[in-house]
Amino acid sequence: MKNSVIFLTLFLTMMPLSSVLARTIVATITQIDGNTQIYANPSKTSPRTKLGQPGTTVLFEGQYYQVKDAKAGEKLESGNILRTRPGAHATVIFDNGDQIHLGPGSSYHIQWNSKSAKKIEFKLMYGKLRGIVSKEGEEKKIIIKTKSATMGVRGTDFFVSDSGPNGETEITVLRGAVDVTNESTGKTLPIKTGTTALVTEKTEIALRETTKEDLKTVEIASQSSPAKEAPKSVVELEKKALAVTLKDIRLYQPEIYEKIKADPSIVNNVEAVNEKAIALNAASAPSAPPKKGKPRIRELNESDDQEIYEKYFKLNE
Repeated sequence: MKNSVIFLTLFLTMMPLSSVLARTIVATITQIDGNTQIYANPSKTSPRTKLGQPGTTVLFEGQYYQVKDAKAGEKLESGNILRTRPGAHATVIFDNGDQIHLGPGSSYHIQWNSKSAKKIEFKLMYGKLRGIVSKEGEEKKIIIKTKSATMGVRGTDFFVSDSGPNGETEITVLRGAVDVTNESTGKTLPIKTGTTALVTEKTEIALRETTKEDLKTVEIASQSSPAKEAPKSVVELEKKALAVTLKDIRLYQPEIYEKIKADPSIVNNVEAVNEKAIALNAASAPSAPPKKGKPRIRELNESDDQEIYEKYFKLNE
């Protein structure tokens, strides 16, 4: 009887902790190139005032965030904002192997329903984001939001570019499908493999065939280098990401899968597999037509990051 009481006490003591951890730890930063920051611990009052400690904080949508440099192996929590400065890249991997690659000069806000860690929402404020999400993964309800569009991910390799306050979003689907809704019109279209969609606040969703130039942009924006001394946890997550990626390619593009499997120099490296998949897709993609009018979103200079950033965040040093 005494042992039973001890066991019950331990069980009841440990349960809340495991539950909290399951809900608060969403994903791990596995790779970082350049200056990347996490905005954490959102509060209605300035952390400097609340904690009595000096430090950089920012104000975003009525809440103050503490700013800190990101590092490989660090966990992201619900409510965090991840920001890459110009020239920087960051990769985030979920516990099931799903991946998010954040391009240079980009910023997104991540959150999920406290009652279900399987429903995750990314708000891409500006910049470039690539996601590789398993069709069979636990995180089946992944939503990507921008000012002009909402994207429901159904298991895919996709890429999103957003101009920020201008309200223009481009979505490219490399594999699978993404349901895209225009926030102004309410119209939803499924975007399938090999298709790029343009969404603005004032027009319908415009579709076109993905070009070699589009895929080159995806490749450049999602490149990152492995950590020099990666923690064991990161190595294990990258193995999961590799398994998810290969399974996804085999499901949607078996001919590309066979070519990748036949190359021993890349088949055991998730970054190399992702780059090779883009190169093989680009081989059969059309070239972009001659440019007309203003530049596309993806051609905008990432050095504009600071100007766009200041429209979203207010420094509180």
